Parts: sequence; structure tokens; C-alpha cells
Amino acid sequence: MMIRRILIANRGEIASRIIRTCRSMGIFTIAIFSEADRFAPFVSEADISVGFGTNSSVSSDTYLNPEKIIQIAKHHRVEAIHPGYGFLSENPEFARACQDARIIFIGPSVESIECMGSKIGAKLLLADKAPEVPLIPGYNGQDQSHQAFRKVADSVGYPVLLKAALGGGGKGMEVVSRGEDMESAVASARRIAISAFKSDQLLMERYFPHSHHVEIQIFGDAHGNVVSLGHRDCSIQRRHQKIIEETPSVLMTPDLYRRMSEAAVKIGKTISYKGAGTVEFLVDSSQVGKPNLNFYFLEVNTRLQVEHPVTEMVTGLDLVKMQIEVAAGKSLPEIFNLKNQLSTSPVESHGASIECRIYAEDQRFFPSTGEILKFQLEKSCQKIPGIRIDLGYSEKSLVSVHYDPMIAKVIVHDENRNSAIFKMKFALKNLIIFGVETNVPFLLEILNDDAFVSGNFDTHFIADRKYGQQLKPLTTPHEVLMAALFWNFHERKSQTKISASNPSPLTCLPMGNVPTGYRNNFYKPQRVKFQRFGNGGNSDEISMEYQHQLDHASIQESQKFVVNFPGNSQVEKSTYQVELREFQVENGILIFQVDGKISKFSCFSKNDIFYVHTSDIDEAKSTDTTFILKKMPRLPVRQSGEDQVFKLKSS
Repeated sequence: MMIRRILIANRGEIASRIIRTCRSMGIFTIAIFSEADRFAPFVSEADISVGFGTNSSVSSDTYLNPEKIIQIAKHHRVEAIHPGYGFLSENPEFARACQDARIIFIGPSVESIECMGSKIGAKLLLADKAPEVPLIPGYNGQDQSHQAFRKVADSVGYPVLLKAALGGGGKGMEVVSRGEDMESAVASARRIAISAFKSDQLLMERYFPHSHHVEIQIFGDAHGNVVSLGHRDCSIQRRHQKIIEETPSVLMTPDLYRRMSEAAVKIGKTISYKGAGTVEFLVDSSQVGKPNLNFYFLEVNTRLQVEHPVTEMVTGLDLVKMQIEVAAGKSLPEIFNLKNQLSTSPVESHGASIECRIYAEDQRFFPSTGEILKFQLEKSCQKIPGIRIDLGYSEKSLVSVHYDPMIAKVIVHDENRNSAIFKMKFALKNLIIFGVETNVPFLLEILNDDAFVSGNFDTHFIADRKYGQQLKPLTTPHEVLMAALFWNFHERKSQTKISASNPSPLTCLPMGNVPTGYRNNFYKPQRVKFQRFGNGGNSDEISMEYQHQLDHASIQESQKFVVNFPGNSQVEKSTYQVELREFQVENGILIFQVDGKISKFSCFSKNDIFYVHTSDIDEAKSTDTTFILKKMPRLPVRQSGEDQVFKLKSS
């Protein structure tokens, strides 16, 4: 069977990712989009894009509207729908609706989704059909009273973790450390479960304070084959949401991988799994260094994972292409070009890979919304092997409150973990995003942490360090302030320079060659004040003075300046000799020399707001690479009503 037309029932970077593979396979793509995504990259990348016919951007009216999606698919003669991840990707009713409409759902069967959709149902099934799969001790009974949960918790031991039975993404989880806290914890978890998942059913598991979240990538076909394609460590999480994923795990040994792969493949075969899926396990890292680490089944994600590029980087596979091929009826031996029987793990992994999720959020982890003014990886990084960026937004895209704040993923690959960490830091420092705040400084903090680098971490890594609970003081390098100053200088120069063909009425001297900021009193420097924004709403005002070096005899401008920082509590008193070297308006590039050091900056300005990016940072002091500065007015701004007050006083 050939699939020739695919509708992508998703948005953002995963829609773009699927479109790229479809294009390489010669498959025609249809994208769907909400009003908020009208100018998103995936809309223009697809062969055709169809709006939902409503001004609403609410998910229930758009990407969570199965009837409308099926209607669009039928109208455009679609043969298959790829759900991506999130939204309807694990919705058995949507998969069944595709089946009823004779449209291929690129994913597992309705039955596989249903039996893994309930955490309680999944555990009961595995306990019956695959008893060799290790399960976390706990409770998933019908009696949902807090007394029933406490009775079991007293038996298995504290702490325990309450979960929504139909939940995901960390929502509705409550850690209970004492029996007397059980009643309030059950009530809290139940409220969140009802709100988020329309079901108040809970389950309880033994909670492991020191653990790693390790998952096995499985792949199945319609012919009964299921294989393991490697593993990923997703232990760097904030409130159970993954932030950094990597392979190989610092815990992994050949024996542990063999045992985990065998368990994952057993689960896949038990539920006749087809397509890409992920079996998630918890590994008890309190026993690190001892043989036979214990691991326990968590859940099966019946879809492609956000972090799938990590596996692609170390195996060379295209998992989206494999999904499409399996949906079209191909067997795994055909895909791998094997004549012999498949082994549990038919591919080898090479090197190490790390993925960082880029979120539009401030230091307090609050969403940052607005227009993306600039979004690119520095040209010096674009051709480096082993650096990949999956974008969900581009310049002029609008980051709204309607969807997840993840705007991109940066993935790197290198020969070992240390070199992969180094490459990731290089890529993040050269990622330019203007218009919204991002978590790039936070990611760099993690990558610079000795515990992370040495592998001495677990799922509590972020919580233990209390990231985001206290705002860091703003530190702005002098070179960054000078970049904003000179970018503004050149902008004013281009806007205010009087044409030489229009001489001043006060003198016969043409004014065309008089530089911006020229004064009769040459020895009086000009003063500029910027207000620095960042770190979740913090702001700080910084003053500086500059003096343009000029040849008085010819009134010819030079590219040399003296810049002075008077100094205050935030900025040291300093004086610099500066020479401008290059100014590229169209590329937003500014290069200047300060006391013998040549530095390069990316700049952008809009309405007296200046964005400055530099990759030359002292990571021991600050991991900020992008700075937002507002130029303050030179004279006091007249407030509303001041004209009337002045008139009254004058009269």
C-alpha cells in the first residue's frame, strides 16, 4: 500500500518535523491551523494548509476537535492522519473515528491505546499477562477512600505517590510522607484529576526519593514484531515535566539495558503494539554501584515522544518515516532489510545525544508571550555536524497563551557525553531569540552544574536546587550596554542625518557630513540611560556617557569613541576606548573593538526597546545570553494633565 496524502493533526515543531519527512518521501501534506497559528512556520511548509473556519484558538474548537479534523481530511481526500504527540494522539475515540472514516491512523490500534490509557488498567493487564514485568508496589483498587489508600501505604511504607489514573504530564500527583497527610492529599489529587482528566480515580505507588526516569523506545508492526530501539534518560524534570533528555543514561549498563528492553518488548507484544511507542520505567538509583539495579514499569506512551530526536541522532533512524511505512503495511524486517529473524534490539547506538526543550518563559517559569522578532541559530553553528534544531516558531510568529510554551528543541550528538554537553552549551549560547524571554539561561545553568556533568543527579535535581524560587540579581556586561548604545547611535544617524543637498538656512555650510550627536562644545560628552529588563520582571537603570572622536578641522566623523560608566551599585566605574568595525542593519550584526578586543553582537530594536545577544559570556557569573534594554528619555516626560497645570500656574 502506498500512502500519498497525509493530514497532520497537530501544530508547532512536530508538524514541521512530520512535513520534512513526508517531503523526503514524496508524500503530499495537509496542515490544519488555528487563528493563533496563522503565521506559524508549519502553515507555509505544508503543501496546503486549512484553517478551522473559526476565529477561536481554543484547543477544543481546533486541534481537539475530532469531528472537524475528520471533515477536513475527507474533503481533501486524505489517506492517513498523523496525530504527532499531545492533543488527539492518544485518544482512542479519534483513532476509532479515523478507522470508521476509512482513514489510516498513523499510530497503534484502538485496542492498544485503550488498554494503556488507564494506568490502573495497564498495571492489572501486565500483572495478569506479563507477570515478569516489575511493577511498583502500591494500590489501584476500587475503594477510593482515603482510609483505603492509607491502609496500603502503612503496609508498603512511606513516602508514597498519588496519581490520577487517567493522568499524564505530572498533573494530579501528590507525594505523601505521613499517614496523617493522606486525607488532604487524596482530596487535592482528586480535585486536579477531575479538572484535568474528567475522572477522579486515583492510584498510589511507593515513592522513590532517588530515582531516574528511563524509557525504552519500542517499535512494532502489524505482523507481530516488536523491537527495542534504544533508551533515553529523562530525569531532568520540573514538576514532572521533562526539560532535558539524553542517551545513554549515566546509569545504563549492558545488563540493565538488556533486562529493560526485554521487559519493554514483552509489554509491546502483550498488547500487539504497532508503530512508535515508549515504555517508561523508574530506576531506583539509590543502589547505584551495586549489581542488578531495580527498575519498575511506569506507563506506555502510545505515540511518538517529544524527545524522539535523541534516538534518531544515535541510531541514524527516521522514526517518523518508520511510522508511515508501518502504517502502510511494511514489516520491520523489510524496513531494516533483514532476512533473518529480528533480535530484541536490531540496531546499535553510536555516541551520545542530548535534547534541550526551549520554552518561552521567564526566570520564574511564567509564560512569556508576544511576537518573535528574531529567531535563528548563529551562522557559525548552522553547518556544524551534530547540531539539530526543531523549530515551532519563526520570526513574526506569535507566542500566545493558548498552547504549550515550548517553541523549539535543540538536539546535539557527539562521541561521548562530555563532548555532547560542551556542544549543547555552544549551541544554546548561539541561539538568538528576540521578542520573548526563554529558559536558555536556566538550561545553561543545568549544563554547567557539577552534579549534572558528573552524572550525580536524579529526578529531584531541579527541585533540590530551588531554581526559580528566588530571582537572581541582574548583571549586565559593559559591552552589552555599549552594543545597545551604538546600535541606537547608527539608527539615529540614519534617521536624522540632513541631506547634503539641503544646506542649513543658518549657515552656508552643508550639514550632510555632521555626525549624529555633534556639539559645538566638543568636550561635553552625551549621556544615555538604559533600563534593563529580565529575570521575571526585574528592572534596573544604568547610565553611561559617550564622546565621539572628531577631526575638528574637517568635521569628518571617525568610528572612534570614548565611553564612560559613572558607576553605581550595579555597574562599576569604567572608561573604554571603542572603535566601531562593522554595522549590518539587514543582518542585525554589530562588531566593535574595545581596548583591543573585537566583539560581535546581534541586535534588534523596536520602539526604544533594544535586544542584544552575545555568546561571549562568563558562565560563572551569569548564563544570560540575551539582554532586553529600554532607552530612557533624555528629558522628563510630561505626564497627562501637566499642560493644564502649567496654564493655571501661568495665569
